[in-house]
Amino acid sequence: MGEKPATEKKPHGRKGILKGVLWTVAGLWAVLTVALQLILSPSFLDRAAHRLASEYVDGGLSFSRIDASMFRSFPNLNVSIEDFSLTYPHDRFAAYDSLSPFSSFMSEPGRAEEADTLAHFDRFDLSVDYVSLLLGRIRVRKARLSHPRIFLRQYDSTAADWNMFRTSPSGEEDSSEVAIPYLSLGKISLEDRPSAIYFNKKDTISGSIFMKEMTLGGRYSPKKGEVEKLSFRVDSMFLGGRLPADTLAIGMDELAIRDRGSHFDLGLRSKLYLAMKGAGRMQLPLGIDAELVPDFRRKFFQIRNMKAELATLQLKADALADLSGDSTYIKANASIEKEKVQEITDFLASNFPVLRNLGTDAVISLDASCDGFYISETRSLPPLSVHLEVPDAGVSWRGIGEKGRFDLDADAVSENGRLKADVKDFCFSINGFGISMKASSEDLLGDDPTFSVDGDLHAVLDSLARFIPDSLGFDAHGDLDGRIGGAFKLSQLDPWNFSDLGLNCDIRSNGSDIRDSRDSINAHLGRTAVTLGAYSHSGHESGHQESSHQHTGLAATVDSLSAEYGASTFIRGSGISILHTTPTRRLTAMRRTIRSMATLTSAPSASWTWT
Repeated sequence: MGEKPATEKKPHGRKGILKGVLWTVAGLWAVLTVALQLILSPSFLDRAAHRLASEYVDGGLSFSRIDASMFRSFPNLNVSIEDFSLTYPHDRFAAYDSLSPFSSFMSEPGRAEEADTLAHFDRFDLSVDYVSLLLGRIRVRKARLSHPRIFLRQYDSTAADWNMFRTSPSGEEDSSEVAIPYLSLGKISLEDRPSAIYFNKKDTISGSIFMKEMTLGGRYSPKKGEVEKLSFRVDSMFLGGRLPADTLAIGMDELAIRDRGSHFDLGLRSKLYLAMKGAGRMQLPLGIDAELVPDFRRKFFQIRNMKAELATLQLKADALADLSGDSTYIKANASIEKEKVQEITDFLASNFPVLRNLGTDAVISLDASCDGFYISETRSLPPLSVHLEVPDAGVSWRGIGEKGRFDLDADAVSENGRLKADVKDFCFSINGFGISMKASSEDLLGDDPTFSVDGDLHAVLDSLARFIPDSLGFDAHGDLDGRIGGAFKLSQLDPWNFSDLGLNCDIRSNGSDIRDSRDSINAHLGRTAVTLGAYSHSGHESGHQESSHQHTGLAATVDSLSAEYGASTFIRGSGISILHTTPTRRLTAMRRTIRSMATLTSAPSASWTWT
């Protein structure tokens, strides 16, 4: 038998060399890993953490335990910290305690006699792939924060407790930009009732966030500029806030965002709480389901097939926004289809019991669309169109047998970036009361919008008095007819200055009787006319020559008056006129006139004129 050629042994030699290299690398890696594990001892980590805190934190840092492991889940580095706190001296902001009387239960949590707390958590666990870190990628396999609590306090524009952090050891700002690397998140979770409290002493604002749990996962690729495999969920979050005059609270049962490949599914179940003072706290349930399509690289966002439910209203919508240019391009449409008004009033009746008396078969519909650019510098709106309609429907009120009618037809559009609205038809009538009106507005969102109205009013006092509870002892008889028309700016709307108001209003009555049994008042007014706007007034010049003057203001005339107050005070008069044309003579002057009228006890004929 001959010997095998030497060339046949070469593959085995190459394999041996490769195995040797691999064993060498593995051995070096094992030695390096063991060395790092020995270096990352609890005492080393404790010293390193306090050294970094002294350079970057103007406050106190404490924890009961810190450790790291290179072997617990190879090739991941595992770090855990227990009972961690960031604090600062209590007297650091003591000078602000006496500057404002505003106090809140949110101002006290986290405070102590010696040190106040900015943040605290019971335990933090982090698992990160250190092999990927060497390649410039961040892969967080797991991060868990147990029972985190944050207390944010702001005292003025220069003083806040979170200013304890420094961006560099010298305290100088670092203006260099940091590129976002490849980032992969396995499961990031805040557990065991995480919470945050914000308190602003100067602006009397406070807020709080509490939740049961929050989880986050996904990855970000800087080359694609996309977020992939995103999963975000909030369980039982409650957010409350207090403004100087109002309070607002939101209870979120669930918020979930999940990656479906071509889009993200959004699901939200929440409750909005509004403080209504005398009407109590109103609860508005909110539910949203939608598909989100974000493109972070092109700064393009889209919402598809959104279905939102607020209380009893159901809204359908689609929208997209392009933020890549100097102005924002928006294309959207939304609709509400024939929602029953009765369901809305039944829902609101828990806060406004008077609505329980209302019955109606009315339905409300809304269509809105938008397609164009929004320019933030000039607040110029994109082309917008909104149509709101309540077709002719029946209306009833408990205790009144006769049914009424109601209808509404209104539009809103944006022209040249400004919003205008047009109420083409508004009619309401029920048992002796009726109003029909058309109205429009220009630059509705501007600093001083313009309004125009044109409407008619008819009321039978006998019927209206039936709405007043018998316990008040008030009764009325007679009728009123009125008309209102004209245009005015919002800045001109002053109830005691009509000189510039381009509004004309006439209210007339053939006679009316008013009785208030509680105050022993009985009054009869004959033919009555009240005019707001331009009217003519005859007078005499200094040479005793009669002339006619045009006035803009308030005028009231009553051809006869008979009023009684109690058993000994009464007023009799005829040809009564009250004029108000000078802006400086306002409510005080009118009260003087009324007092002078009330001092009369008997007069066959009287006339009062106030100019």
